[in-house]
Amino acid sequence: MTKLNLSHAIQIVANIGVIAGIVFLAIELHQNNEVLTAEARLQRAQTRIDGLTEALNNPDLVRARLTDSRGGELTAEERYLLELFWEITLNRWQYVHGEMQAGLVDPGDIPVAGWKRTMSTYPSFYAAWEQAKSTAFRKDFVTWMEQNVVEPSMAQSSVAVPQSQPLGR
Repeated sequence: MTKLNLSHAIQIVANIGVIAGIVFLAIELHQNNEVLTAEARLQRAQTRIDGLTEALNNPDLVRARLTDSRGGELTAEERYLLELFWEITLNRWQYVHGEMQAGLVDPGDIPVAGWKRTMSTYPSFYAAWEQAKSTAFRKDFVTWMEQNVVEPSMAQSSVAVPQSQPLGR
C-alpha cells in the first residue's frame, strides 16, 4: 500500500509540475507578446520619423517639393529626386499597409488624412502613383490606396510629370 501511495503522490507532484510549467510558459508568452508589440510600435514610429526628417537632411528635396506643390516647372534633377522620394514613400506606405493586413497595426494608427494631404499636395506624387500602381505594388495595397487615400479630384487637378525611370526598379 505504501508503494501505491508513493506512486500516486509522485504522479500528483508531476502533474502539478506540468501545470506550473504551462502557467509559466503562458506568462512568458504574454510578456514576449508585449515586448514584440512595443517593438512594432517603435518601428512604426521610427519609419514615420525617418520619412519626416528626410527633407531636413536634403535641402534639394525641400526645394523640389516646394516647386512641385506650387505647380512650378521641375528640372530633370528635381523630377528624378522626387521620383525616388515618392518611390520610397509609397514603399513605406505599402509596408505599413502589410502590417495592418497582418494585424500588427491598428487601422486607426494609419495617418490616412496625412497620406491624402501628401498625395493631393504634390502633382508629381500622384503622377508617380498612377505610373507605378499597376506594376510596382501589391494589388491589395493598390485597392486600399484607391479606396482610402487617392481621391477622384486628384486625377483632375494633377499635372502629368514625365518620368525618367519607372518606379519599382
